[in-house]
Amino acid sequence: MLNWLQRALVFLARFVALWRVMGFTSAVRSFGLARRSSRLIRVAVKQLGRDLHFRGRADFGMLTHLYDPNYRIIDTASRPVGTIIDAGANIGLESLRFRHNHPDARIVAIEPDIENFALLRRNCGDDPRIELFNLALWSGPATLALRQGSNNEAFQVTTEAGAGPKVEALSIENILTRFDWPRIGILKLDIEGANMKFSAPEPNAGSTGSTVSSWRSRTMIGRAQPNPCSKRSRAKRLTPRFWERISC
Repeated sequence: MLNWLQRALVFLARFVALWRVMGFTSAVRSFGLARRSSRLIRVAVKQLGRDLHFRGRADFGMLTHLYDPNYRIIDTASRPVGTIIDAGANIGLESLRFRHNHPDARIVAIEPDIENFALLRRNCGDDPRIELFNLALWSGPATLALRQGSNNEAFQVTTEAGAGPKVEALSIENILTRFDWPRIGILKLDIEGANMKFSAPEPNAGSTGSTVSSWRSRTMIGRAQPNPCSKRSRAKRLTPRFWERISC
């Protein structure tokens, strides 16, 4: 009985959080219809002022980005966020959040899987400030293999020949050169199997303001070297409140 009650309370808390972000009707559709079907669903996300397309149960994990504790990097007067790289953009939910929180920023969204990229294009393709690339991010130009993961968020890129479909890769320096960016305001890394390639900025890639990286399903946020956040600040960032405003 107690276990059932705990699960019911967790479900209610998540639904209320989703209601605040999406609106009541979209929250009901997402929590009800999406759990039972993998067909394409379109819902309005009130807080973002956008529609979101996702593949029901197959993409249900993406909705945790809306109802679980999450992060927000805030602009400062001295260093406003003007450039963002969303590496491992999946269907584009984080790109849309970045677009909402930093309306003047230019965003490059990178997703190697062709099916995820099709939804990324549907969700973000009409936005002139978001550039989309069906590529992988690597330490340099390369031809990699894309390995299927346990779900639509867990694709991995690898140098192992024959591990999966081929995908071309570009580097951070390639992006900076192509768009003539002097620096990166936010670098978000959610690229399974390749995050360690970017544990430090590339030598010629300019400076990076904030780095957001997923390590073993845990989000860590901090300033890139040579200005790391303090240990105390970084620890607080691992358990932020819902859409908490944070900076360093």
